[in-house]
Amino acid sequence: MTAHEQGGSLSLNRSCDHTWRSMSLGPVTPLRKAVHGTGRAELHAFGDNAHFAELSYTYPLKLLSPRSSTAVQDEAAQRVAILYSLTYGGGLIGGDRIELSLDVKTGTKLLLLTQV
Repeated sequence: MTAHEQGGSLSLNRSCDHTWRSMSLGPVTPLRKAVHGTGRAELHAFGDNAHFAELSYTYPLKLLSPRSSTAVQDEAAQRVAILYSLTYGGGLIGGDRIELSLDVKTGTKLLLLTQV
């Protein structure tokens, strides 16, 4: 590999001694087109609890919020909501885009978790 500097720009040249056989496989078609997913969550306080006034999403995004089955006595844990941000299938591919709008109102807290 050689590098040449010309007036502030750098150009790289790479030579390869491998011989490749040409193989025609026809046109390559992606399995699916890139998509634009959107999501919106609006969190409000209601008494000692936090609840979602709005929770919406479009493919490939999915938003899930588990409901607490017991009352929380710890004041620090009150008005806290959990929201999981997931994608369908094997995840996102090149060109996919996600837009997520979160509106957390005064007196509430949101824990946003994503998949690994």
